[in-house]
Amino acid sequence: MQCLFCSEDEDSAHTLFTCPKSAQCWQQMGLWNEVSNVGNISTTIFEILQQLQPTQHPIFSTLMWSIWKNRNNKVWNDSSDTCQVICDRATTLLLSWRNAQEIKQQGCTRNTPNHVASWTKPSPGRYKCNVDASFSETLDIVGIGMCIRDAEGASNRMVFTYH
Repeated sequence: MQCLFCSEDEDSAHTLFTCPKSAQCWQQMGLWNEVSNVGNISTTIFEILQQLQPTQHPIFSTLMWSIWKNRNNKVWNDSSDTCQVICDRATTLLLSWRNAQEIKQQGCTRNTPNHVASWTKPSPGRYKCNVDASFSETLDIVGIGMCIRDAEGASNRMVFTYH
């Protein structure tokens, strides 16, 4: 498959790191030197995390997510964000998460209605990838998990933990 932004061959490493649009986002966030030498995507992510300061791990993960979200918006909605919007979305997500953690630590609770989330299968011939990440500054751990499922619901799960 060709990249929808630059027409080069697309794989995960290209989408997240080497596509000129992604590279511009990493440059804008000051992380280009750490992510510019991409190899095998699964080992590369952990090599990058080892190079980064622990304080950079959250923005690295949220920017990676925001870049992937932009790619999916292009695929499914034929819309594309500017690098500024991609970076702002990552920064805002991280700030919102930190604010929520601060409220949680202060013991503030809110009554929220019960919401049952349900997963829907992708259309035949397609795959759906669900990704989540967690960060623990006190334990110095970053966890990244993903589950890829086909139209039958068969899954392949990967969970990574980095200390």
